[in-house]
Amino acid sequence: MRFPLALVLVLGASAARGADPVATVTGRVVLDTNANGKLDPGDKGLADVYVSDGVQFVRTAADGSYTLKFAADPLVPYKPAQVLAVNWPSGTWPVGRRYWVRRSDMKAGESVDFLLHEVKQALPFTFAHGTDPHDNVCGGDGFRDDIARMGDPVKFCVMTGDLGYAGRDGAEKMFTSLRDTTQKFPVPLLHAPGNHDVCDIHTTKWTDQDPLAGYGPYTRYLGPLRYSFTCAGVHFVSLDWARVNEKGELQTGTPDTVIEWVKRDLGTLKPGTRTFVFMHHDFRHGDDAFWDALLKHNVELVIAGHSHRNKEETRRGIKRLTTQNLCGPYRLITVGEKGHDIVNRCFTGTATDHRHSYAGQCKMALPFNPVAARRGPHTELSNKEVKDALAVGGFKAREFDLVAEIEPGTAKRFGLRFGAGAARTELALTRTDEVEFAGVRSFAARARADKQYRVRVVADGGKVLVQVNNRVQYEGAAAPGDATGVELFAEQGTATFKKVDVWELKPVK
Repeated sequence: MRFPLALVLVLGASAARGADPVATVTGRVVLDTNANGKLDPGDKGLADVYVSDGVQFVRTAADGSYTLKFAADPLVPYKPAQVLAVNWPSGTWPVGRRYWVRRSDMKAGESVDFLLHEVKQALPFTFAHGTDPHDNVCGGDGFRDDIARMGDPVKFCVMTGDLGYAGRDGAEKMFTSLRDTTQKFPVPLLHAPGNHDVCDIHTTKWTDQDPLAGYGPYTRYLGPLRYSFTCAGVHFVSLDWARVNEKGELQTGTPDTVIEWVKRDLGTLKPGTRTFVFMHHDFRHGDDAFWDALLKHNVELVIAGHSHRNKEETRRGIKRLTTQNLCGPYRLITVGEKGHDIVNRCFTGTATDHRHSYAGQCKMALPFNPVAARRGPHTELSNKEVKDALAVGGFKAREFDLVAEIEPGTAKRFGLRFGAGAARTELALTRTDEVEFAGVRSFAARARADKQYRVRVVADGGKVLVQVNNRVQYEGAAAPGDATGVELFAEQGTATFKKVDVWELKPVK
């Protein structure tokens, strides 16, 4: 009897309490030609694909077959909670998003087969990063809907832990909800565990031979602690963040197991492969062993959470960013041919009781508030009914602050344009609250009671901020260029620009 992952892996399927059915597992990695989740005649095995138990790696043979004997993992003392995962290669994606199987769901003698299907992948592509929702079920409906409304540009989403507050009493309910949200998420949702996702992390009970101890619930419902994959030639690595100290206690910090695993993972890559690492956090008490490992390879960016702050910095030559908790903002990261761009976005967050939360209020706009004191030459328009396009005459600047109040009228699409020719950037809105800027499509907060949209655009210091109805829609790097003009536009109808104010910003003294 075969055991194709896409067919029989049911997240949450339970083995007998304490059961340890297999020590050695065999199977194949197969290209599912029609992506139907079945092994059909003609479906061929994939060679040179890595399968890992989170400690070691095995590479598939020419027919896609592999054999692996589970190694001990000090972070998963409850053996049935160990997880086997395929590190899927570029140009493929797991059928049904299923890329792992837990040891407790295996049966002796059955073949554990990972089914992949071909997908078109190319640079540039965009993925989303959210973190630390803390019982807000992966950011809640607001985050899910925002990702869904952006459509195809977002290829997948990484969630870097602290999904809730894991304790044995509520673990089943918490992780069942997280599993269901993950399965129904509009794009593949990939997780890395945080410290609050470890049951009883601050007690000695995490070592118990109990399905609800330590990483037991996480691995039962959400998958492996560490895994990797490649998309459009760019490698992604997901890691855990909890270690055993000298006293045998579990505490935060990058563990030796992770350091050794990531060395092996990065060692499988061709020299020069661009790599992104995502994890809950990355500091390690007392030494730099983790960063030593990353420096030996072409790690482009480390993505983390935990601190509940938006920070971008460079550590030992490697770029690093942390993202605020999912009560409000998240990141969109676009990977290009050379480097990457980071866009910060707000959505309608949900307040939580966590002491570091911002109660759903996005504060990313604060760095731009001081620009009001630098406003210089001013151009103003009032009550302009626009059909097609209207230039804001006499204005041209590289750095500016613009505020507009717009009534959509009969126009199906309306907004502002900046620059000219191929370098022109468009901020477009619709009467159904859609917003598009620099290729990022999202939804604004609802129009105010008077049916007006209030728009603010700030270009300053190599960054651009776009707000619609006081919500940040876009915050990211602005391409350097010449001074730009402003044009108002309306398509398939007319829109009224009740008021447009634009100021040239004076240089910072």
